[in-house]
Amino acid sequence: MKRPVIKIVPTIGGKIVELLGLLITICMVIFPYIIYSRLPEIIPTHINILGEIDGYGNKDSFNSVPVLGVIIYIGLSVMQKYPHAFNYPIEVNEDNCHQLYSLGIKCCRSSKIIAMLIFAYITYHFTCSAFGIKATMVPVIFLTLGLLITMIYYIVQMSKCE
Repeated sequence: MKRPVIKIVPTIGGKIVELLGLLITICMVIFPYIIYSRLPEIIPTHINILGEIDGYGNKDSFNSVPVLGVIIYIGLSVMQKYPHAFNYPIEVNEDNCHQLYSLGIKCCRSSKIIAMLIFAYITYHFTCSAFGIKATMVPVIFLTLGLLITMIYYIVQMSKCE
């Protein structure tokens, strides 16, 4: 059965969440340019699971994390325009498509914010490390866990749609 294609109009809350995600992304992109001239020539470029630096490179590589974040931001933004193409835990029909598509879009928006917070914190962590300041990776662990919990929450909510 072909899924219905309908337009989901964003709510005020949805627009605020979109704006928040955009602001986080903009800050994540602008921050490296603000501090670039102050960075040492050799900076950390990789951190292992324990938060220990295990790779170094020149400061031009500092932009790689924000660039990857922007690519993911754009990908998720484009993806949420096609909720009829998402995988859902139940069959999509005329009766439940609006509710399912709305939940799918909300899941995308929430995931996008958490992903941008992860990339922003990793950028911050690299900055701290470049200046010899010890920063913990604990926020990344909690944010990643939050991303997983968010997805599980929305899958459960979608499963309840009739």
